[in-house]
Amino acid sequence: MRRFASVNAWIIGAPGRQAIVDTGMPGEETAELWRQAEASGGVGGVAAVVCTHMHRDHTGQAPALLRRHRAALHMSAREHERLLRAAAAPPEQSRDTLRRFLFATGMAEDAANRVAPIDYAMLSPFPADFRPLEEGAELTLGGMAWQVLLGGGHSAQGACLLAMDGSAMITGDQILPGAGPHIAVWAGEPEADPLAEYFRFLDRLAGLPDELLVLPGHGAPFRGVAGHAAALRQAHARRLERLRAAFGARAMSCVEMAPLVFSDRARARFGELAPGMTLALANHLWHRGELRRRVDVDGVYRFSLS
Repeated sequence: MRRFASVNAWIIGAPGRQAIVDTGMPGEETAELWRQAEASGGVGGVAAVVCTHMHRDHTGQAPALLRRHRAALHMSAREHERLLRAAAAPPEQSRDTLRRFLFATGMAEDAANRVAPIDYAMLSPFPADFRPLEEGAELTLGGMAWQVLLGGGHSAQGACLLAMDGSAMITGDQILPGAGPHIAVWAGEPEADPLAEYFRFLDRLAGLPDELLVLPGHGAPFRGVAGHAAALRQAHARRLERLRAAFGARAMSCVEMAPLVFSDRARARFGELAPGMTLALANHLWHRGELRRRVDVDGVYRFSLS
């Protein structure tokens, strides 16, 4: 997962009553890090493993950790259901769904055929038993009391954990430092409006105190979450305005729109995710009635001003 750098796993509590929040990528490299932590005594007596969302850089070591520690799995219901479905999907079905989606965004057919779907089969069978994280629920993890906040945008129903003593907030990928998480439409839901869900989530953070320590899924901890959430919202709003202003008489595909809202560096970094990120912006304007969408004879989404 070099594109997005390292993944943070948070260990709450002393050995004997610990909770792990997010687990890292599947594979031997990450598995060895966990074995070293267990051998050193830093990790032990784990009672709960929390996966903030389904993406495999956060769930990749969950099956092995759950087995070794006989711990309980905590996830939101929508994230768990989607992970089970992704892990069980036949590889050819996943490839076909992704190819059709990328072609619909305007990507050339040969380029779309070269893109491989994210491999969730390596997590199969993912544990079916879990304890659902529900909005506003309070739970004890690692000897501390936490409240659950759920939100969409980066994923369907990502979970954050807010310490009841006001000391910290574990955010997964819902809130990240810098430019924040990427917000994209995914192949299975091409008409979704994840940006609207993310705006609703960001707006809920306005009253949180500046001294709250944010423990994100990637990057360094930071403070000032309310101001950061407002800045993330403003950045998305600026991209929406740039996209809206760029339209003339000609309808455009997502591939054609992407250079209008994302820099060359961003498009190079996100690669095949960039069309889905552009579609998130276009779909938001479409759902608000500011753009029209049609599917041309080749099956490509074309957007134009309403």
